[in-house]
Amino acid sequence: MNIDFLVDKENKRVVVSNEKGTMKPREYQDNIKKVLIKEDVVEELESDYEVLEINRTSLEGRLEATNKKIEENLKKRKSFILSFITALIGLPVYMCILEYFVNMYSYQIGLIEIKTIVYTWLVSSGAVGFIGGFLALSPDAPFFKNKRLKNEKREYENYLEDLSLEMVDLVQVITKNKAELQELIEQKEKNNIEMMSDEVQKISYRKELELERSYLTQLREENIIENKQEMDRKDSILGRFKKKKQY
Repeated sequence: MNIDFLVDKENKRVVVSNEKGTMKPREYQDNIKKVLIKEDVVEELESDYEVLEINRTSLEGRLEATNKKIEENLKKRKSFILSFITALIGLPVYMCILEYFVNMYSYQIGLIEIKTIVYTWLVSSGAVGFIGGFLALSPDAPFFKNKRLKNEKREYENYLEDLSLEMVDLVQVITKNKAELQELIEQKEKNNIEMMSDEVQKISYRKELELERSYLTQLREENIIENKQEMDRKDSILGRFKKKKQY
């Protein structure tokens, strides 16, 4: 980052100091201050892009972790359903068999009454259904957890989509500024060196940076409106197609 510079009129050059205190001589040109300011603006914008890249990597990691949780939860849900069906069928059968062996000698010719079997089946099935329903409706149950994880996945996907669009817009702004910087560098006039100050000059780029960030915000808002209009247009075409298909 360029901090300040001093014009060396005798050698027709400038000495630029960066944020680390390193001083570097450069060729003089009349618009050197604009060049140094634009370099700082480009550097800051590229730093913004690096931050967005870090955020995107973090979001992609969270999305991947969420997808793994969804897969694991799907396995738990299948296991839960299988266990519930097994219990719903197996426990009543087991209870009826147990009821038969316990009471078989209490009935004539060793036959258990049908109503006893039905009663045992209903009670045991009801107990399994009640316990299974209670477990299924608990907050940590696979069914509720699956919905929560899908919502979480959708949020991450939306964040990533917005972030990707923001990065595309930022690349456009960076490209514009690099082109402007190149134009400034190519202006090699050296007619005003004697009029330049002999004192160290501070490089203030914040105002220009805020202008570029404001432009980025404006560009982002315009693209959001364009994307929304495009989606509305596609929805309108799809709606007309569906109506024609119905006829």
